[in-house]
Amino acid sequence: MNKQNVFSEQAKEVRTRLEEKRKQTQEEIPLLTHNRLCALNDGVIAIILTIMALEIHLPVDNISYTNFLVDVGIFFTSFFVVANFWYENHLTFATFKKATHQVLVFNFSFLALLTLIPVLTKWIMLDVSRLAVMNYGVVYLLIVLLQSLIFSAAHLQTVQSKNPFLVGLMRIRIVSLILLNLGLIAFAYFMPKIAMILYLSLPIYSFLARGRERKQA
Repeated sequence: MNKQNVFSEQAKEVRTRLEEKRKQTQEEIPLLTHNRLCALNDGVIAIILTIMALEIHLPVDNISYTNFLVDVGIFFTSFFVVANFWYENHLTFATFKKATHQVLVFNFSFLALLTLIPVLTKWIMLDVSRLAVMNYGVVYLLIVLLQSLIFSAAHLQTVQSKNPFLVGLMRIRIVSLILLNLGLIAFAYFMPKIAMILYLSLPIYSFLARGRERKQA
């Protein structure tokens, strides 16, 4: 075997190894992305939960004790609403191990909108108007929709190959969520106070009731 053939064989072997390494990396990236997204979600939501306390004005100078209690109430309400979204996101990510680029995009959009919840919660608690509650409803709808899209994007490829019937169920679930939240937004136009109570109380109840559901299961 001459030198040219030896060099050709070595080059072919190197290309084969590089191709195998590339395929291995492509298979590992979704797994690494999933792990990094879980850590990112925990970090970002922890910052959201913590930084909300900075909005509490102490009862000094011209700030009354009543205003202080109102700020504390807004803080606890926002805290548990965001905590409920974190828990639902945590449960969603527990159902899959590999995150595609689509999951990544939906997840970042979810985090961006979730950051607005404390601001919008303060708005609807201080000014129970149609505009405030309907704006809250729109952001709430988008967050819930993105959570469903994260789940669907993570499982769609597997479901399509194993059980196409479940694809239809996923789509029905997303459409149902959209219609339900659009109905609540429309309800907020006519009765903003009741809609505000529903928007704030249901997530808090859902978060606090999860422990009882686990015990019963």
